Amino acid sequence: MRKHTSGREILRPTPTRFVTNFIVLQSILAQKDALRAMVTSKEWTSSTYAKEAKAKKFVEQVLDSGFWTKCVDIVKLTEPFVRVLRIVDKEDKPAMGFLYQAIHKAREEIMKKV
Repeated sequence: MRKHTSGREILRPTPTRFVTNFIVLQSILAQKDALRAMVTSKEWTSSTYAKEAKAKKFVEQVLDSGFWTKCVDIVKLTEPFVRVLRIVDKEDKPAMGFLYQAIHKAREEIMKKV
């Protein structure tokens, strides 16, 4: 995969941070073209792993444009919420007014996208 992503990796979720699933989805979306190139490469299709059921299901998902459309929708809707969660999750806690403003702005952004 690193060959197709120019050395970049997809982030992995960590059990201690509740917002990581959304961040991982953003990371996967950023690597969309590289993932598609990887699963259609000769190296992938000729590998023994590509013949396994899990791998076939993975390839089917990666090549499904509907999957990517849903990913984009989820990322668009959750980005404002993720920004607020990152503020709350910091070591140095922000002032309540700053946090309220961030929540209000996130709510407005989400309402515009719905």
